[in-house]
Amino acid sequence: MLTHKVNSEAVCIKCFKSLDTAASTELGRGPKENDLSVCAYCGTISKYTENLSLSPMCKSELTELEKKDPEAYAQLKKVERMIKTFIDD
Repeated sequence: MLTHKVNSEAVCIKCFKSLDTAASTELGRGPKENDLSVCAYCGTISKYTENLSLSPMCKSELTELEKKDPEAYAQLKKVERMIKTFIDD
């Protein structure tokens, strides 16, 4: 997993923490519009907008993702659970 500094300062839509770093499996690739994000502080799932701010993923979008790409959905939910378990301890 590679990390990249995000040029614009994305802020979590739930906990309002600054998210200025993104992880990617592709060398030299930072986040792009419609890429998904999980807040490292609270586990909220969101997506990047055109200007690299974050937008909430509504339940219907998550349901559609689960149908279209069950593997990506499962990975997002796993990360979300891990973060929420960690912060609840």
